[in-house]
Amino acid sequence: MRHRRLVEILVGIFVVAGVLALAHLSIGLARREVVRGQGYTVKAIFSDVGGLRTGASVTVAGVEIGRVARIALTDYQGEVLMSIDGSVKLQADSIASIRTRGLIGEKLIAISPGGDDELLVDGGAIVETEPAVDLEQMISKFVFGKKD
Repeated sequence: MRHRRLVEILVGIFVVAGVLALAHLSIGLARREVVRGQGYTVKAIFSDVGGLRTGASVTVAGVEIGRVARIALTDYQGEVLMSIDGSVKLQADSIASIRTRGLIGEKLIAISPGGDDELLVDGGAIVETEPAVDLEQMISKFVFGKKD
């Protein structure tokens, strides 16, 4: 009986510790978003978003500069709305590509800056896009010898 009581107390301590850890992480993430400051939104249209999800990273040179805010279907294409850090200025001729972190990792948007003097403004659009690479389709073509 005494052993059971000890186990119940230990389980209670672990549950409380878990809740406190979760609260700490939530507050930390919220603070990180507030500290990041005011940003701007940019959209891009992809022929295939291939598993990209809301909240995915937006990067330049591997450095996170924003997050995917929304994904919607527009004229049978994926319209991706990105929230970009206000301290980062993107050129109007930038290219947005959907990439995979690692071999089978999460999807993200990698932006290659352009050389234009004109900058994207809030609500602007990245015109040049590269859709996600379908790894399964590539393997199928290789294995079965299909050529385009």
